[in-house]
Amino acid sequence: KWLDETAKQYPNKVAIVDGERTITFQELRYKALCLAEVIVKKGLFKEPVAVMMPKSMDVIVCFLGIAYSGNFYSVIDTEMPLARQKKVLETLEPKLIITMPAQEKTWDIDSYQYDYEKMELSCEEKVMEQREHTCDADLLYVLFTSGSTGIPKGVTITHQSVMDYIDWVEETFDIR
Repeated sequence: KWLDETAKQYPNKVAIVDGERTITFQELRYKALCLAEVIVKKGLFKEPVAVMMPKSMDVIVCFLGIAYSGNFYSVIDTEMPLARQKKVLETLEPKLIITMPAQEKTWDIDSYQYDYEKMELSCEEKVMEQREHTCDADLLYVLFTSGSTGIPKGVTITHQSVMDYIDWVEETFDIR
């Protein structure tokens, strides 16, 4: 909802700068909705989706697209050792792993890998129907910690937790 409202109010304002690349709020919203449509068409809803890509604005597009689709995400660090990646993926059991060609790997888990670079930028925004069945108590993402035993542990974060944090930051630091 916040991105929808911001894209409507400031469509051509720069949302993200990533090196030489920039993206406006309108473009960010559109790309996120296109990715969300891909995910919805796969029949996923309230399922884990892993994002395995280098840090970039594309990762933010993925986060928002996954949220628009009514699913939740977890970032898999591309620099993490392969054995640890596999442990995280075994714990998360993602139904979809969004990657780029350089990151594609085989982990012998039951999930589908989707090449982000092949995403078509056309969408009908059918995603909005699925959003009607989500709420702020739903999971937004799972953050994996190292775990004291060496086994990755996932900490679940809801939409409401992030909204409360943003409200606190706005109030505490007088950000508008």
